[in-house]
Amino acid sequence: MLLILIGPSGVGKTSVQEMLCRDYGYNRLLSYTTRPKRDCEIEGWDYYFVDKETFNRLKLIEKVEYNGNFYGTSWDELIRKTKKPCVAVLEVRGMTIFKAIVPSAITIKLEASRDVRLKRMLSAGRNFCDAMDRLKYDEGIFDVLTDYKINTDNLTVSQVVCKVHDIFVRHYLNNVS
Repeated sequence: MLLILIGPSGVGKTSVQEMLCRDYGYNRLLSYTTRPKRDCEIEGWDYYFVDKETFNRLKLIEKVEYNGNFYGTSWDELIRKTKKPCVAVLEVRGMTIFKAIVPSAITIKLEASRDVRLKRMLSAGRNFCDAMDRLKYDEGIFDVLTDYKINTDNLTVSQVVCKVHDIFVRHYLNNVS
């Protein structure tokens, strides 16, 4: 049972993922990355941090390069974590690959206006230039078909989490019967 969240920076994907895990017991599908760990990040919670040599030896479902660093999800991680409801935050390319491998996966695109996203990124501590770069990078990338969409502009994270969980439960209940 796999739930995939996509969306541009600042829509709340990671916050939603964290609350689904904490409040509803979802497993968190983690990616491996070659980028350095940030001070606020925790190994095995945010990512699995590895060097390029180790990364290249992994059996990965998908991998992407961003900003000179690699990100990817392993087959072992997918098999281990999807025995119960599992949530993944992925880029569009990763979502497409996962959907082909796990057709029953539910895809939800979180959306928000550019102004709201900028405000959220700045309040999360991202510097203005980095936030503007992310906004520019994200333009048009997320214009893809997903199973569901949620606009997060006027919603709290808790409200988004409730909507996502409700979609997940209804989707699986409708497809079981």
